[in-house]
Amino acid sequence: MNALPVRIAGLSLFLLAALAAMMCGPVQAWAQPSVGDSVNHFKQRPPWTKSKIRGIPNPPPYQTERVYPHLQFEKPVVLTKAPGSRRWFVAELAGRIVSFPDDPECQKPDLLIDLAEEIEGVQHVYGMAFHPNYEQNHFVYICYLAGKGFQGDARVSRFKVSNTSPPRCDATSECLLLKWETGGHNGGCLEFGPDGYLYISTGDGASPSPPDPYRAGQNLADLRSSILRIDVDHSEHGQPYRIPPDNPFVGQADARPEIWAYGLRNPWRMNFDPVTGDLWLGDVGWESWEMVHRIKRGGNYGWSVMEGPLPIYPEGMRGPTPISPPVVALPRSQSTSVTGGFVYRGTKFPELVGAYIFGDYDTRRVWATWIQDEQHASTQELAATDLRLITFGQDERHELYLVDYDHGTLHQLVPRATDTEDQAFPQTLSQTGLFASTRDHLPAAGVIPFSVNVSQWADHATAERLIALPNDTMVSQASTGKSGPLQQWEFPENSVLVRTFSLEMRHQDQSTRRRIETQILHHQAGEWRGYSYRWNDDQSDATLVAADGEQMRLSISDPQAP
Repeated sequence: MNALPVRIAGLSLFLLAALAAMMCGPVQAWAQPSVGDSVNHFKQRPPWTKSKIRGIPNPPPYQTERVYPHLQFEKPVVLTKAPGSRRWFVAELAGRIVSFPDDPECQKPDLLIDLAEEIEGVQHVYGMAFHPNYEQNHFVYICYLAGKGFQGDARVSRFKVSNTSPPRCDATSECLLLKWETGGHNGGCLEFGPDGYLYISTGDGASPSPPDPYRAGQNLADLRSSILRIDVDHSEHGQPYRIPPDNPFVGQADARPEIWAYGLRNPWRMNFDPVTGDLWLGDVGWESWEMVHRIKRGGNYGWSVMEGPLPIYPEGMRGPTPISPPVVALPRSQSTSVTGGFVYRGTKFPELVGAYIFGDYDTRRVWATWIQDEQHASTQELAATDLRLITFGQDERHELYLVDYDHGTLHQLVPRATDTEDQAFPQTLSQTGLFASTRDHLPAAGVIPFSVNVSQWADHATAERLIALPNDTMVSQASTGKSGPLQQWEFPENSVLVRTFSLEMRHQDQSTRRRIETQILHHQAGEWRGYSYRWNDDQSDATLVAADGEQMRLSISDPQAP
C-alpha cells in the first residue's frame, strides 16, 4: 500500500494549466462531434442564473491605486529619485531613460538619455543609481547589457548629468567601471550603501536549466552570483574604482576582492533600510522556492548547493563561509518570480513601519515580513494585485511605489474598501451555484460539461470539466487575426471554468473512485482567479482551501506496487 501525499492547490496553481487545457482544441460540449454543433448547443442551453461566485475570499488588507495617471512607460525596470531632486527617473528595458517632475498632473516625461541610440550594442538597462553627492558632482551609475543575445556582457558605467531643467545625460561622459559575462540571470541592481560605497548585484549568468551550469554560485573567482561592493570615489591599480579594505575576501587567493556576499541565483532588486542600514533583496529561485535575504558581510546564500531550503547540488563545491538560510522562502504555490522591495519607513501606514515589503512578478502579490530579535517573526500578504511587479520605488518621504511592467504604470498601496461580495464568497462548493446536486456532481441548469482533446497526465487521477457562463452570455473569439488550435477567446465577466479531480483508492477499480479536489477559475475584472475546494470524507461537499494550499495524505492500494 502506497501513502501518496497530495497537494491541494491554492491560488494560481491551476490557472495556466486549465487555460492551456481549454485551448488544446475545440470544446466538445455535451460529447458533440463538431465545433458547429457545440456552438448550437451553447445557444440552446438554459441561462445560468444561480452563480454565487463574486469578489475575493478573505481579501488582503490593501489594494493598489494608480498614480501619475497621464504617464505610461515602455517596459519600465527602474523607478528612483536623485538626491536633492524633485524629479522621478524611470529606466525602460530597451535603454531609454526619462525623468518627470513630482507632479500628479504631469503629462509627459523628459528624455534623460537613450542608451540604445547613443551607445553601440546596448540591449537592456537593468539598474541605475545616483551618487550620494549628486547635487555636487551630478554622477549617475547605470548597469546595462551589451552584445547580441547571450553573447555579451553586463556593464556598470558612470555618466555625467547636466545641471539643467530638465536634465540630460551625456553619453560621451561614460566611464566603464567593470563588467561580467551575461547569459540570462544578470542581477544588475545598483544601490549606494550608507557607507557611500556602490553595491552591485549579479546573477549566475545562465538560462534556467540546468541550474548554475557555470558553477558560479560558490566560486569566489567569478563575479557572478554575488553582491559586489566598490569605492567609486577613488581609483587604484589602473582601475576606475578602489576595493574597500574591509571587503571580506580581500587578500584571499582565487577570490575577487569586489565580492561582498555570494551564493545568489538572480538577485532581483535590493535596497538598504535607511534606519538600520541592513541590505535586503529578493532572489529569484529555480523550480521550487523564491527567497528573501538580509545580506551580511561575507554571507553565503546557498546557490547552487541549495535553492532556499531545498538541496540542489549538496555534494557540489562550497564557498569558504557557511550557508545562511533565507529570511523568507516562499513555495511555488505563492510565488514564482520574487521582486525585492523596501523596508517601509513612511508615515501613511504606521502598522507597516519596519516591515520589508516585496512582491512577485508572476503571482502579482505583495507581502510584508517582520524581523524580531534577529529572527523572522512573520509574513503577511498585503495585496493581491493585477500588476506585473517588476520593481518598487521610494520617494524622499519613504513612501512606497509599485511599478507595473506590462502596462508601464505607477501605483501605490491604499487600504482595501470593505466589499460585501468578498465577505459572501462561497466557502463550500454547494454554495457556488454550479451544481444542482453537489453530492452527485450534477451540474446546475446552464452549466455545461466539456472535454479536451488532449488531457494532461495526472498520476492516474481523472478529471471532470464544466464551463459556466452567466445568464445567456457566450464565449467569443478575439479579433487577433490568429488561426489554428491555439485560439484566443474572450470570456464574459464572471465566467467560471471547473475541474474536479478524482482518484481510485484501489488502482483500476472504479468503484473505489473518490473525489479529491475541485478547482475553479473565475473571470473577474479581466483577470482569471483560481480557487480550490477540498472534498470531505463522505463526498457530499467540498470546502474552500486557503490561498497557500493544503496537504493531505491518501492510501492507494496497487497490485503493481505492493
